[in-house]
Amino acid sequence: MKMAFFILSTGRCGTQWIFDFLRQVCDDNFLITHEPLAGRYQPRKILRFKDPNQMEPGLPEATREHVRHIADCLETRHYIECGHPCWSTLPYFIEKFKDRVGIVHLVRHPVHTAFSWLTHRAYCPPLLPYLREKAWLSPFDEGVNFPEYKPVWDRLHPYEKSLYFWAEITAFGLNLEHGPDIPWLRLKSEAVFNGDGLEKLCRFLGIGTAFDPVFRESRVDKFHCGTEYWCDWRLIRRHPVVVDLARGLGYGLDDIDDARLYKRYALVQ
Repeated sequence: MKMAFFILSTGRCGTQWIFDFLRQVCDDNFLITHEPLAGRYQPRKILRFKDPNQMEPGLPEATREHVRHIADCLETRHYIECGHPCWSTLPYFIEKFKDRVGIVHLVRHPVHTAFSWLTHRAYCPPLLPYLREKAWLSPFDEGVNFPEYKPVWDRLHPYEKSLYFWAEITAFGLNLEHGPDIPWLRLKSEAVFNGDGLEKLCRFLGIGTAFDPVFRESRVDKFHCGTEYWCDWRLIRRHPVVVDLARGLGYGLDDIDDARLYKRYALVQ
C-alpha cells in the first residue's frame, strides 16, 4: 500500500533541505514535493473548519485538484510533501486518505524560528505602501488556539508576533497528534542537522539510511537574509504560552548564544 506523508511545521525549519535530501535518497517509488501550492492552500481560511468533513466545501479549487493529484500518485508511488503551508488542511488529508497518511511534525526552537521569519519580513511593516503585511496568522482568525492575544496584538513587536505564530502552529500539531491514530513522528529540526534526525526520518518513511555524509553538511536556504527589526530575544519571557510549549518540546532558554543569533539574523553586523 502506498502512503502519503506530510511534514507539519511552522516553516523556517529546514524543509527545503529535507526536500533536496529526499530527492537524493528516494527512488522512483516516491514523489517528493516542496510547497506545491504555497499560499494557495489558504491556511487561515481552512483553519475555521474543525471537522474535516466540513472542510471539503470550503477547499480552494487548487487544493481540490491537488487532492486528486495525490490520489493518482498513490496508485503507483508514495507521496511526500515538505513545506509548511499545508498545515491547516492536514485534518482533511487524514480523513480523505485514512490509513494511508503519515505525519512528520518538524519542530524548531521558537527563538530561532521567529528571527528566521523576521528575515522574511513576517509581521514587519511593508517596504512599500501598496504592499500587504506578511501576517501568516493572527489572534483574530477563526479557529485559533490563543485568541487572548487580541487585546495586545497591536502593541507587539514583529518578533513577538512571529513567536505567536510559532505557538499557534505548534499547538495545532500537538492537538492533531492526539487525534486520529496514524503514523506520527515528532522530529526536531536541530536533530536533522546535528543528530540522529535523518536516521529517524528515513526509518519512518521506510527508506534506506545510507547516504552521502557530505550532503548532510550542506545548507539549503534559497532566501538567506537578515532583518532590520532586531530586538532582544528575551522578549519571549513575556509570552508564557510560548515558553511552556517550548519546554514541552524540550527547548529551554538557557542555551541561546546572543552573538551567534545576532550574526545569523541581524541585517547590519
